[in-house]
Amino acid sequence: MPATPAPPAQDTPSDVRTEHPVARLVRTRPVLLSVLVLVLAALGLSAVHVQAHGELSPVDELQHIDYLYKAPAVVHSGEKV
Repeated sequence: MPATPAPPAQDTPSDVRTEHPVARLVRTRPVLLSVLVLVLAALGLSAVHVQAHGELSPVDELQHIDYLYKAPAVVHSGEKV
Protein backbone atom coordinates (compact mmCIF):
# COMPACT_ATOMS: atom_id res chain seq x y z
CA MET A 1 0.00 0.00 0.00
CA PRO A 2 1.56 3.35 -0.99
CA ALA A 3 2.17 5.94 1.72
CA THR A 4 -0.03 8.99 1.60
CA PRO A 5 1.79 12.33 1.46
CA ALA A 6 1.85 14.31 4.64
CA PRO A 7 -0.29 17.45 4.70
CA PRO A 8 1.61 20.75 4.45
CA ALA A 9 2.83 22.16 7.74
CA GLN A 10 0.49 24.70 9.27
CA ASP A 11 0.72 26.91 12.32
CA THR A 12 -0.57 24.92 15.21
CA PRO A 13 -1.40 26.49 18.56
CA SER A 14 1.82 25.08 20.03
CA ASP A 15 3.87 26.74 17.23
CA VAL A 16 2.20 30.09 17.85
CA ARG A 17 2.92 29.93 21.59
CA THR A 18 6.62 29.24 21.02
CA GLU A 19 6.99 32.06 18.49
CA HIS A 20 8.72 35.16 19.85
CA PRO A 21 6.26 38.06 20.40
CA VAL A 22 8.32 40.44 18.24
CA ALA A 23 8.41 37.93 15.39
CA ARG A 24 4.65 37.51 15.64
CA LEU A 25 4.20 41.31 15.59
CA VAL A 26 6.37 41.64 12.46
CA ARG A 27 4.45 38.87 10.73
CA THR A 28 0.93 40.00 11.64
CA ARG A 29 1.14 43.82 11.80
CA PRO A 30 3.80 45.23 9.45
CA VAL A 31 2.05 48.62 9.13
CA LEU A 32 1.93 49.08 12.90
CA LEU A 33 5.61 48.22 13.13
CA SER A 34 6.44 50.71 10.36
CA VAL A 35 4.55 53.50 12.12
CA LEU A 36 6.25 52.67 15.41
CA VAL A 37 9.70 52.80 13.79
CA LEU A 38 8.92 56.16 12.14
CA VAL A 39 7.64 57.69 15.39
CA LEU A 40 10.65 56.49 17.37
CA ALA A 41 13.04 57.77 14.68
CA ALA A 42 11.32 61.18 14.67
CA LEU A 43 11.50 61.44 18.46
CA GLY A 44 15.14 60.40 18.49
CA LEU A 45 16.16 62.86 15.78
CA SER A 46 14.21 65.66 17.47
CA ALA A 47 15.92 64.98 20.79
CA VAL A 48 19.35 65.06 19.15
CA HIS A 49 18.52 68.32 17.36
CA VAL A 50 17.17 70.04 20.48
CA GLN A 51 20.20 68.98 22.50
CA ALA A 52 22.60 70.28 19.83
CA HIS A 53 20.75 73.58 19.28
CA GLY A 54 19.58 74.66 22.73
CA GLU A 55 20.23 78.38 22.33
CA LEU A 56 17.41 80.78 21.53
CA SER A 57 17.18 82.82 18.36
CA PRO A 58 16.56 86.60 18.52
CA VAL A 59 12.94 86.03 17.48
CA ASP A 60 12.45 83.55 20.31
CA GLU A 61 13.96 85.98 22.77
CA LEU A 62 11.59 88.76 21.75
CA GLN A 63 8.41 86.73 21.63
CA HIS A 64 8.70 83.80 23.99
CA ILE A 65 10.99 85.10 26.71
CA ASP A 66 9.00 88.34 26.94
CA TYR A 67 5.82 86.28 27.43
CA LEU A 68 7.59 84.24 30.08
CA TYR A 69 8.39 87.38 32.08
CA LYS A 70 4.77 88.50 31.79
CA ALA A 71 3.39 85.04 32.62
CA PRO A 72 1.94 85.95 36.03
CA ALA A 73 -0.17 88.58 34.25
CA VAL A 74 -2.60 87.82 31.43
CA VAL A 75 -0.94 88.21 28.02
CA HIS A 76 -3.43 89.28 25.36
CA SER A 77 -3.25 88.01 21.81
CA GLY A 78 -1.62 90.50 19.46
CA GLU A 79 0.07 92.47 22.24
CA LYS A 80 3.06 94.51 21.01
CA VAL A 81 6.49 93.57 22.30
